[in-house]
Amino acid sequence: MNLNLTKKTDIHKKSNFMLYTIEEGDTPFLYYHMIKNANQIITVPSIYLNAISDSTAFMEKHFNDYVYKGTILWNDENYIFYEIIDNIGLTPTYLTDSWWKVTPYEIIYTQKVLTFPIDKYLSFFKEYPQTLFVFDGEKKYDTPIVGYIGLDSVELNQQFLLNNLNYDKGYHFSTIEKAYYESLYADLSPSGNIVKLINYNYITDTPKDDTIHVKNNKFYLNNTYIGDVPPNCNKAAYTLHQYNDNFIYLKSDIKLKKCISYDYFIKRKDPGCMIRYVIFLKKTSLTPNLKRGYDSFTYGKQAPYWFPKYMVRKNSQFVPLSYHYSADSNLEPDYINKKNKDTSIRIK
Repeated sequence: MNLNLTKKTDIHKKSNFMLYTIEEGDTPFLYYHMIKNANQIITVPSIYLNAISDSTAFMEKHFNDYVYKGTILWNDENYIFYEIIDNIGLTPTYLTDSWWKVTPYEIIYTQKVLTFPIDKYLSFFKEYPQTLFVFDGEKKYDTPIVGYIGLDSVELNQQFLLNNLNYDKGYHFSTIEKAYYESLYADLSPSGNIVKLINYNYITDTPKDDTIHVKNNKFYLNNTYIGDVPPNCNKAAYTLHQYNDNFIYLKSDIKLKKCISYDYFIKRKDPGCMIRYVIFLKKTSLTPNLKRGYDSFTYGKQAPYWFPKYMVRKNSQFVPLSYHYSADSNLEPDYINKKNKDTSIRIK
């Protein structure tokens, strides 16, 4: 931040704690630590300052590692800046948690975190826009946007380690609404010669015979039903490829060209989770596909799903900020294709 902060803090005034962390890397960025109050609104923590020691007591109560940077007196209120050294790492954020990470993009543009509105501090940030950027001397780093993916809870570690669940010629992200849907419904659309099914305890031990039989558009393993055949996928021969507690993977003897274009969403055994990312678009094109010479593309609402989408070329262009376990809802499978989406997002 390029701010002229004073080291003087007035007492007997409302005092707002501007608590931020700077994440280092190829493209440094910052986020604020704010609280979600009883009214489910994200806001800057504040107290009435009777003595300077009140500020220290507040910080010692909530944080272990921090540095006082200075104060701005604005509209007869103190804005006290502390840099928080965040050594906790990536942990889940739950509905009942008080402390939330908030990005400049969310403060200025979306004015919400997930679906929780951000309180009325927008005027302060507009008065002092330097508080939203990281500087290196006179160089100002770009502020990342925020995007989401939804997945099964058992896939979290795989995604954090490999970043491959949202990869298709680039890394794809969308809105919280689409991520929520994806956390509740698994996309079982065939890929290549692999069909994916949900394992409702159909397979618990490795079978001696891995041959799959198709009868009346249903898959059977040793006379045990294991799932429905996706549209136009009943012409191939299948074997059991692999399985885990959540999914069954079948391998066909031919490429499934006639059925891979179908979207096939099935309710998950249990609600999954959503990952919130900061995304560095850098040189971006406003097109539905990545263009040569660009690092990313962004695209607005478009059939068939009517969600904005973002894609970046490299895994250095995004960083996970938080993740949230979804709670079940009455969201219907056809929600994904509705143009006007009314979404009540629930997290645990």
